[in-house]
Amino acid sequence: MGSSFIDQILVALHKTGWYIALQQDGITVKFRKLTDEDEAMNNMMNNMMNPEMFSQYTEQAEKLFMGPTRDYAKLAMDYSQKLLDAQMEAARTYGELGLQQARAALDIKDTGALQQYAENQQNVAKDLGERVKGDAEKVAAMNQDFVNETRKLVESSVKTASKAS
Repeated sequence: MGSSFIDQILVALHKTGWYIALQQDGITVKFRKLTDEDEAMNNMMNNMMNPEMFSQYTEQAEKLFMGPTRDYAKLAMDYSQKLLDAQMEAARTYGELGLQQARAALDIKDTGALQQYAENQQNVAKDLGERVKGDAEKVAAMNQDFVNETRKLVESSVKTASKAS
């Protein structure tokens, strides 16, 4: 579709270094000669709209910011999932142990059963202590893995940023 008369006037004015400033009230029209600052802004805007430059910017943003951010988010999500799984497993295990002990206590009917229950509590406490220790070690190992993987990710990002600069 052809350009309107107004578009043609605007193009002609721009080519001669003039532009029209329409006031907010829609009535006042001012003509002003383009300044060096206007030209610099126009050049910058034209460069920003350049597909090749935009593509370069997008690629750099991906390498320097978005890619590492996405990688860290994936790492953090994986760590969170592993930690949640470990916590759920521990909660299930400790819950089952508590229910077993409650059922055993309900089965006490005489002094012999009470004595047997009390003796068994030492073994239960020992087993529970070992499970808690094992769970703590498991979480500590997961934390260390997360720290190591994060360190590798940061080092990789720094290398990428150094190459880009």
